[in-house]
Amino acid sequence: MSQTALFFLRHYNDIDHMVPVMHAWLSAGHRATAVVYSLPEYLNDFRLQMLRKFENYSLHYIDEFLSKPQLDEKKAIVASTKSDTPKDVRISNVYDYQVLNRAFDHVFANETGPVCFDWIMSTSAAALPVAQRAAEIARRRGLPIVSLPHGDSPHGNEMIAADDLNYAWREIYKAATIFDSVVVPNELCAKRYRPFMEPERIRVLGSPRYNSAWLWELESLTPSFDFVARASCPREGETPSPQNLNLVFFLRSPQYPIFWDEVVRTIRMLTADPKIRLVVKHHTRPSGSDPLRPFYEELQKKPIANLQFAFDDVHSGSLLRWCDAVLDVATSVSFEAVKVGKPVLSMEYLHAGYSTVAKIIPSTEMRCRDDVLETVRSLMAKGSEDFYQPFDRQRFIGEMIDCPDDDVLPRYVRFLEQLVNQSAQPARRSA
Repeated sequence: MSQTALFFLRHYNDIDHMVPVMHAWLSAGHRATAVVYSLPEYLNDFRLQMLRKFENYSLHYIDEFLSKPQLDEKKAIVASTKSDTPKDVRISNVYDYQVLNRAFDHVFANETGPVCFDWIMSTSAAALPVAQRAAEIARRRGLPIVSLPHGDSPHGNEMIAADDLNYAWREIYKAATIFDSVVVPNELCAKRYRPFMEPERIRVLGSPRYNSAWLWELESLTPSFDFVARASCPREGETPSPQNLNLVFFLRSPQYPIFWDEVVRTIRMLTADPKIRLVVKHHTRPSGSDPLRPFYEELQKKPIANLQFAFDDVHSGSLLRWCDAVLDVATSVSFEAVKVGKPVLSMEYLHAGYSTVAKIIPSTEMRCRDDVLETVRSLMAKGSEDFYQPFDRQRFIGEMIDCPDDDVLPRYVRFLEQLVNQSAQPARRSA
């Protein structure tokens, strides 16, 4: 029996991880409606646009469900000057019960199905009030509401933010109790929620983003990336040389304990070799001021030809297809590189955490600049065929991506279908 699902989307990461579920849901003959409730620019994301090939798919911006007075209120907040309360939090208050009920009415007029958000924590100041209201509405209507992955667990340690000096931060995951169920890709993510939820409400279903079936779908859809060399000041004794190693360096947000001065030194070290082309990709959800700004200003005066910075307009998947190897400071995008067999250099000396990739695959761990330079030179000389120990790589894939097997996306569809069937039963869990 065909069902309808409502997906609320708010940023790049949850689009990246939830679109595969939407694609599988639609492929199974169901209907899906996506509502973006953050920035309207996300409506043009190539992954959301790709879903338009399905007749049973619709895409909306939250403003479509606002009344004229509510639209005026939102515009006034956007145009307002500085306030003690962030604009996105003030805007989220506009998305009240009336607005969300209009969205529910549009989708579930004569239908039933699951309501899906991404992972919502207590630190999700703008998203949490919206999710709380949606959860109340879903329960009143007898609809299941579920939290789907918007990422993974790229850290093998627990105190991952710069100011984490104890384990008090664990409480941020308690907010997930507003949902009927929380879905996670692996046990490393599941343990975040176990102190707060019954075991049956936490479902380990594998990675919707990094499984082989979805990577195959993305292969022909992901935009290509072209490296554009910049004019540079010639280095003493430098002669032209063919570019023969493409590296992409994925950064994290400044809220994490990254040693930024050493990041810059590593960039200098690598770009000193003209045979290397390096792209430095900023995190898709930055917070705080950019710690590399002084470096940008220096590069305006002395550009480096084989160095390029990438921001939100360049998709991480595009860079993964372009590069020969990945440099990583504990980001989940490195999981895709492991899955497809591209080398990951886990830059452990650049941060105060312990990346999951390095913890499970010791050969990826870079403890100092020497390790990086020697590994890069080895890749240039011998290629990447022998970079991974097969046992370690397969262990990573089995524990982090294909959990418990590689039938990941059909498992998500079956789970959502079961949620709807269970919600129709009188014994459904009370709110």
